[in-house]
Amino acid sequence: MRIFYASQFKKDFKRTENRLKNKKEFRAELKKIITALQAGKIPAGYVINKLVAKGSDWFDCYVRRDIVLIYRIHNNCLILSRIGTFTELCMQN
Repeated sequence: MRIFYASQFKKDFKRTENRLKNKKEFRAELKKIITALQAGKIPAGYVINKLVAKGSDWFDCYVRRDIVLIYRIHNNCLILSRIGTFTELCMQN
C-alpha cells in the first residue's frame, strides 16, 4: 500500500514535533503506527475511531493521549491528512 502525505499533514507534523521534548521517540512511535496501517492492521495498543462527520472512510488514531492522527485508506493508498492535538484540529476550519 502506498502512503500519501497531505501538505497539511506535513505542516501539522512539523508544528507538533517542534513542541515535543523527545522527537526521536515520537517519530519511532508514529512510524510503528503508519507501518501497521500500511499493512492493513490495527496497531497493537492503539484505538482506531471512525470519523462520521468527515465521511465514511476517515479514521483517527491517538498516537499519544493528546496527539491524534487523521487518515483514510482509499484505492490501496494510506492518506495521512492531519496530526496534532484534538483541540488544534477541531478549532481549525
